[in-house]
Amino acid sequence: MLKNIIKALKNLIFQSRNSNWIYLVVSLLFFVLSIAGYGYGATYYYALPGFLCLLQYFYPTVIGHLIFSTIFAVVSCGYFLILAMDIMRMIQGIHPKILVDFGDSFVFILLFIFLIIITFIMVKNLLNQKKNREKTTLKP
Repeated sequence: MLKNIIKALKNLIFQSRNSNWIYLVVSLLFFVLSIAGYGYGATYYYALPGFLCLLQYFYPTVIGHLIFSTIFAVVSCGYFLILAMDIMRMIQGIHPKILVDFGDSFVFILLFIFLIIITFIMVKNLLNQKKNREKTTLKP
């Protein structure tokens, strides 16, 4: 039993061989948002995930792929729900909370599209990692 648990933990910490360029792109985005949010006190909220993405870029692990894929999937769903609720408010004739003016709406929708693209790339990398791991463990 303990041997199986240790084996499972080793598989999670197994260093990935996948292309991890997406983590570099995401970390740069987080650092830009960190600098932009300096005046609002949001520096640490964006800098910490940026450093974690850099760590995942330089030392990719399966658990890192899993954690970041899950986080970005949940955040993408949250943005989708916010966008859907705002559209429903506009249909009902109630003043929207996010889609108020063109500039804010454009940035929000652009960020939503970016999150969806990143999520799909991260999930694809995670699935490729699983396929690669299965190929290396199978012996003819």
